[in-house]
This record gives sequence, structure tokens and C-alpha cells, in this order.
Amino acid sequence: MHKAFPLMLTAVFAGPAMAEPPAVGLALAACVWDSSAQRLSESGPTGGTRQSVNPYLVGNDFLSWEATGPSGTMAGGQIVLQHCPTNNYLLVVLPGVESAATEARSLFDSLIYSSGDYTLRQIAETVAPLGAGARVGQENIGRCGCETYGYGQ
Repeated sequence: MHKAFPLMLTAVFAGPAMAEPPAVGLALAACVWDSSAQRLSESGPTGGTRQSVNPYLVGNDFLSWEATGPSGTMAGGQIVLQHCPTNNYLLVVLPGVESAATEARSLFDSLIYSSGDYTLRQIAETVAPLGAGARVGQENIGRCGCETYGYGQ
């Protein structure tokens, strides 16, 4: 069982200090996402199930990134929301039909950018009825994005 914690974009982070946090929405260096292994790495070849992704800050120490599906669109694509200080994450696998994937992605975005407080599990449970698969976990997804933004190991 994983701890639930709210995605509060207004909360104060009391962990390691960053010199000056990057702006929300700013994407820095690329990482490599392996959609088959469902894991992020710092570098390596792309192609097949591996593609370059650019994690971006969404607020309150959360990063997000997305990978397109097999057809090069969001249909069957994957979205990750990761909390860097705790290494907790939400992985959403979008439906294989483009219209349903767009609807699930839109709902995901509306939740993470809303003024409400949602746990990762609540976000997962909200997008699931639209045909999205979701998994909440901790630590086994990679830290390339978090390290890029100065969260360390």
C-alpha cells in the first residue's frame, strides 16, 4: 500500500533547498522514457519503445512528462506525475483511441493544475473511467527529471 499525499500546489516544501527553482512549465534537459519498462533513464539510444521526453515542473515539487503511443499520437501514450522529494509517482496509460486519450489527458491536466487538493490515487481513480490505466508507486520509475531540476538523489 502506498501513502496518499495531496497534490497541493500551494504547499511549502521543507526539503533540500534549491538555489532558485525553475519556472513552472519550464522543460529542461531531455531524459529517455522506455514505455515498455515504464522507466526513465538519463540517456541512451531512442527508438522502438524508448523515446526522448522533457520533464517539466507542474508545481510543489511535482514533475510531469508524457510519451506518445505507438502511432506517434497520445493514443496509447503514457503520462507520469512524480513528486521528487518522496519519489512517489502516478503513471497513466492513455486509452488507445485518440479521442478518448485526448479526453483523459485533458481531465488529468485539469486536475493537476486546479486549485483543489488531490492525491495521486484520486487522480488515478478519476481518469480510469475514461479508459486510462493508472498505477501509483514509489521509487522505481527513475530520477532523471528530478536530478535535472536539482533534487539530487
